[in-house]
Amino acid sequence: IETKNITRILEDTDADFLLDMAHAQVAASVLELDVRHYLDGLPLQKVRQIHVSGVRQKGGALYDAHEELQDEDYRLLRWVLKRCYPEVVTLEYFREKDSLERQLKCLQELI
Repeated sequence: IETKNITRILEDTDADFLLDMAHAQVAASVLELDVRHYLDGLPLQKVRQIHVSGVRQKGGALYDAHEELQDEDYRLLRWVLKRCYPEVVTLEYFREKDSLERQLKCLQELI
């Protein structure tokens, strides 16, 4: 499984891990895995930074759309934060100001 390669590389290089949640969601979708199962296979103890952004469907495939976070995105982040302690959580969003403010407030409460 793909997560074993990521784990091996991080262990071999003693590197920290930047977890991009949207990329993990897309990878899990492509591999036809539940995203939580996919994430469980990653070395979450090495996570130092998390990137979050809203994924969407296009042409039947999930992709990192950098859209507004949805309820499921917050639930997934909450689940991940119970398993790792990043130094930084970065919101990857660049569209509407009101949406940006709303997401930042939600993230602040969650973190």
